[in-house]
This record gives sequence, structure tokens and C-alpha cells, in this order.
Amino acid sequence: MEASTSNSPIKLQILVGREWRNPDGIEEVRKLLASLGVEPTVSGLATISAEVGAEQFESLFGVKAGETEPGASGGRGSTDLPVPERLGKYVVSMSVAPPHIYLQN
Repeated sequence: MEASTSNSPIKLQILVGREWRNPDGIEEVRKLLASLGVEPTVSGLATISAEVGAEQFESLFGVKAGETEPGASGGRGSTDLPVPERLGKYVVSMSVAPPHIYLQN
């Protein structure tokens, strides 16, 4: 996997706290993510997938794009991210989504 560039969004996974795992709670977290410049893409009962540009990623998490991505050169090997203060009440954890592995027949 190549390090992300400003042209390719970084995919995130967000685990929502147990008390917010309902339609209203998920919607509230989606709105907060959008207000932080993170674009929610898909959500389930407990998680939200999202995308963010490299510059906004660095601004939110204090690390350069690619430093936390699995397989990225110079990567730390961990995909865990600090939860922005504004989301702390709602979110248990945030991480860079691992790359998909496509299997061929």
C-alpha cells in the first residue's frame, strides 16, 4: 500500500460508545464528524466508516498521512488514532481502516 496523498482520502473506522448506538446517536456522531471535515460514508449499529483528506487528517490527529497506515513506508505499525476532544463523549476509538485484500479465483 502506498502512503496517502492529498488526492486520495484516508479511510477511517469509528467505534461509537455503547450509549450512542442508536439512530439518533449515530446521526449526532455523523454530524460532528462532518463539522470536523471528516466525511461519513457508511454506518452500522456501532460503527461509522468515513474518509478524510490528508491535510485535514494531519490537522485533526497531529500525524502526517501515511505514518499510521499499515504497510506504509516509515509507518508506525499502529492504526489507532487519538479521538478528537469534540468526539470524546461519543466515540470509543478511531483508526485508519486496514487495506482491503482482494482474492483472485
